[in-house]
Amino acid sequence: MYRWEDLECSDLWEIADSFLDGALLTETDHAVIKHIEACASCRRELNARRQLRSTLRSAFMHAQELSEPAGFADRLRRLLRSTVSSDRSPFEPRG
Repeated sequence: MYRWEDLECSDLWEIADSFLDGALLTETDHAVIKHIEACASCRRELNARRQLRSTLRSAFMHAQELSEPAGFADRLRRLLRSTVSSDRSPFEPRG
């Protein structure tokens, strides 16, 4: 059985993205935090990944070609409401 208190840099780099996603168990989170408190290299790695994620998120949020078409949210809302009231899947072909 793996002992998280023995977390090494290579272990951290494998689970870093899961840590940043908040997808790890509490005991694993604590092990990561303990490790990065003592390891400047891993702290820099996590900060670099966090910055990269932020930059990518911002780029996607501001990319015009990725914006939803005008009226998309309203059309989707109407489709979902009509589907709920008719018990029909929104993905079934109309016929």
